[in-house]
Order: sequence, then C-alpha cells, then structure tokens
Amino acid sequence: FHFGHEAFFLLYLNDEVFTDTNGTLVKQVKNAIQSELKLILVHETDIQNGGVPFDRIVAQTPRELLIDPCNIFGDIAVPLYTFEEYRKVSLRMILCKMRDSTAKSTRNNWFGS
Repeated sequence: FHFGHEAFFLLYLNDEVFTDTNGTLVKQVKNAIQSELKLILVHETDIQNGGVPFDRIVAQTPRELLIDPCNIFGDIAVPLYTFEEYRKVSLRMILCKMRDSTAKSTRNNWFGS
C-alpha cells in the first residue's frame, strides 16, 4: 500500500498466516523488511474470518521472522474486531499507524535522523 509518499506492507494475521508450504509469504515479508517498507500488522479476531489467539500466530511464525533483523512483532498488531462498530475503529487504527509512520518519516527527513 502507498500512503502519501510512504509504502507499507500490511500483514494480515489469521489462522492461515505462514502456513503456505513453499514459504512465499516469509520471502515477501523478508523482502519488505529489506526494502525498508513499514510493516503494519493486523490481527484478525473474528473466528469466522480465521481469527485465533495471538500466541498461535506467534507459534506458527518462522523463527527467522521472530528474531533480528526481522523481529516482526517488535510493533504492536492492530486487533481487527468482530463487531461492525469496533471493526470500524480497528480500520481507523490501521490508517492512524500509516499516518503516524509517515509523519515520523517526514520528521526524520526534516531533522536529518
């Protein structure tokens, strides 16, 4: 996704994440991190949509993504709730993460950090 001048990799965390046998998603995530894309984690909580407890997500995540330099859970995942009104809040939280990341990037470029 592109938001302003920033690009993001949105990783949807449900019961099927990292279960592909050929490792395509792992390669895509590693490539996104190496390309310095901002990783936005979205944790599905609705059982009808594959929602599972977060510890199951972590358990099925390959070790290489759990440790440096990837450490994909170094940032908090946005919970994607079941009920429509809460789900709208979740979607707004995703947009806020994108906005805040863009603002940080702009500040860092402005101040040279």
